[in-house]
Amino acid sequence: MPETVTRVLLTCLLSAFGLYACQEDVDEPQNTSITEPVNLASSEIDGIPYGQLPSDVTPTAYQLILTIDPELDGFSGKAIIDMDIAGSRNHFYLHGKDITANKVQLSDGTRTINAVYEQVDESGIVKISSPESLQGEVRLEIEYSAPFNPALRGFYAGNP
Repeated sequence: MPETVTRVLLTCLLSAFGLYACQEDVDEPQNTSITEPVNLASSEIDGIPYGQLPSDVTPTAYQLILTIDPELDGFSGKAIIDMDIAGSRNHFYLHGKDITANKVQLSDGTRTINAVYEQVDESGIVKISSPESLQGEVRLEIEYSAPFNPALRGFYAGNP
């Protein structure tokens, strides 16, 4: 595969799975009315991030496994992201526009948990939710499929 194509593919996929946590600082005033006690690790008071994602979930390594056939309308693959989660969390945000996640799992070395992948905004912001809170060194594995982008942005099929 030509070096330029490889570079574009890696750039697009790393952009699609760029991972940073998204939680507003607890000290900042919230615009949400809360009528009962809230566990910050499982609450929705942090909202959907629309700018740069904060850094309390830090990626430490990425692995991408791709299945690409230009004759098809899309591609599939598996993304493995090792990360460090500061504090106990049961959800975080990342970018992954128009991806269909077929299998999402989080592992902390002692247990593997099935998680939920949900695109929460048309800009591509994705929420990864777990039924259990995690912290420290965690591995996220996402098996997915996605269409090629017809607007020649991101990952797209070119004409031969």
